[in-house]
Amino acid sequence: MADPGPVHVSPLSTAAAAARLNKRSERWEINKPYGFVGGPQRAPARPWNPSQRPQQTPERPVRKQYTIQLGENELVLKELELLNENANVYKLIGSVLVKQDLAETNANVRKRIEYISAELERLDGTHQDLEDRQNSKKESQPILFLDFFEGMV
Repeated sequence: MADPGPVHVSPLSTAAAAARLNKRSERWEINKPYGFVGGPQRAPARPWNPSQRPQQTPERPVRKQYTIQLGENELVLKELELLNENANVYKLIGSVLVKQDLAETNANVRKRIEYISAELERLDGTHQDLEDRQNSKKESQPILFLDFFEGMV
């Protein structure tokens, strides 16, 4: 092969390349002790303060989650009832689809629906119990208040 000769590099192109490299090094963490980390520098995160989070009763999100799961499982059961007896049903386990028997799948979904319904009933009972306790405390407060003032007279 023949030598192509000297390559002419203009000062403008080297200056532009240096400017691009400078911008890139500002934007990314280059030449750090652990190599290329990437990403722009961010301000340190503020410490988490639990008082900043809105206070909710813990049962409400759980009830909502169970209600959503119940609806999804009822839809799955309706879809399974539309299938033929010899239809192939697959269950996703990890990243693998495993073939299952239709009767076994129906039984699993029905059992899941029973479990979720029982949990919803349990949550409703707990919620009702807490409301009853709260109402009884509200009713007893005026009596305690009156007893306090009667003792002062």
